[in-house]
Amino acid sequence: MLALIVYAMILTLVQAVLPTMFGIASGKLTLPYLLGARDEQIQPATYGARAKRAFANLQESLPVFFTLAILAIILDKDVSQYAGLWLIARVVYVPAYVIDIPYIRTMVWLASLACLVLMAMALMA
Repeated sequence: MLALIVYAMILTLVQAVLPTMFGIASGKLTLPYLLGARDEQIQPATYGARAKRAFANLQESLPVFFTLAILAIILDKDVSQYAGLWLIARVVYVPAYVIDIPYIRTMVWLASLACLVLMAMALMA
């Protein structure tokens, strides 16, 4: 379970820098801007904006995942298969959102939500 928590943290870090990477690739973000105070808001490129929204979505479910994963460790319950599936779904969610695959993106999000529910149910059993 600890490994899955670490992988979720790595995913979080990757998603945190992804909008900036898209901004640099599109030429909208420059090194002087990134190293400065960023007083002006720069409108991100389409992929950067989508990556930012995908990251915001991850931030909404991450506290629930961490709470359930830590409770599983404390209660000595094995929910690693659900946690692993949650992580896979969250990884798949990023490109599905960034390249705009609407139905797949929604199904993947629902799958990740179902994994959180299953984790919670397994902890209650």
